[in-house]
Amino acid sequence: MLILMILVIAGLEYYRGRLVGVVLAFFGLILWILFVVCIRLPSIYYTKLYQADDWHRWNEVLKLVGFLEKLGKVHFIKVPKTTLIRHQAKELAGLGDLPRALTEYKVCENQPGCPSWLYKAFVAGFYDIAGQHDTALEWNREAIREKPQNAMYLDLANRLLRYKHDAAGAREAIAEAEKFTMSEIAKPFYLRCLGMLAYLEGDYSPAKEKLELALDLVVKA
Repeated sequence: MLILMILVIAGLEYYRGRLVGVVLAFFGLILWILFVVCIRLPSIYYTKLYQADDWHRWNEVLKLVGFLEKLGKVHFIKVPKTTLIRHQAKELAGLGDLPRALTEYKVCENQPGCPSWLYKAFVAGFYDIAGQHDTALEWNREAIREKPQNAMYLDLANRLLRYKHDAAGAREAIAEAEKFTMSEIAKPFYLRCLGMLAYLEGDYSPAKEKLELALDLVVKA
């Protein structure tokens, strides 16, 4: 809307023969575009970080964490420090240095935005990255004991399905998750777990349906 207004003003100024007004209008438009881009920089680069993390591009993760740390020193929108430390710890775990990852992330426990149960849930993820899935399950269950909620039970179901092929245990975890209100964010993960469970049990048609629904929700989000 603002861009349209600036273009209208520039058109009027040009019609009236006021070239200075046209120049000022377009200068204002350029400044506005630069301002919008500047505002969105943390979001743009955090999205890049999330994608690099998700695809285990660990060297890229390290570079993006460093960039966001520097950006946070000059930008009024900052990615929380605990979030950046977590991504860096995942990078360390991915590159084979799990002990250092755990040591560096330990400082985040019980910090703002990282209560004990959430800290434990993320540590479980570090162990998964390192291939230590039994230990990851232990930390996942610790997180559930502190804060039982559907996200933690779905994490448990996912681990049991992917790494243990434990259909019975996963079904129990999914049943516990269903006792809580399922948020829109949780629905794709819930459907994915149902699809994986159906596949593991040999029900391929329902598995395909659930997994496609999960994917569709993720794409629409």
